[in-house]
Amino acid sequence: MNLSTLSTIKLWIILFFTIGLFSQSCTLTIARNQNIKQGVEGKVSVVHANVLTSDTSKHSSERALIIYKLTTRKQIVVISPSFTAVNSDFVSTAQTNEDGFFQCKLSPGKYSIFVMAKNKTFYGDFLKGTDQISPFEVKDNEVVTHNIVIKEPNF
Repeated sequence: MNLSTLSTIKLWIILFFTIGLFSQSCTLTIARNQNIKQGVEGKVSVVHANVLTSDTSKHSSERALIIYKLTTRKQIVVISPSFTAVNSDFVSTAQTNEDGFFQCKLSPGKYSIFVMAKNKTFYGDFLKGTDQISPFEVKDNEVVTHNIVIKEPNF
């Protein structure tokens, strides 16, 4: 891909993200007591590992999340350890609170959830044994819990 194509992709990502903030059905959550009846909820945590001393620390912070229809390895553009593009059907966006907690109302279906990094790349885990990225399934009248742990090296 050339630089022009990457710039165009990034502009589309920002556009979809912005539209999603205003048009989708996610609940920006202040606390866990604002329950939804169907969708996904969870917590985003960041683990910092000091590679020199092998110490680790875990904390939460406010993060933007983007939800797509179930996404596989073939539908992403990878620049390790994150993704620069997701070529799947956009569904919604969500925002964590200061404790890392989020909720999002969703229709029944299979989805993938990504954390938007500060550099506008995406983070998501692969499900072991498959090529699915951060998968979860919402069933009728069910709230599924999907926690995300981001591992960041700290030198």
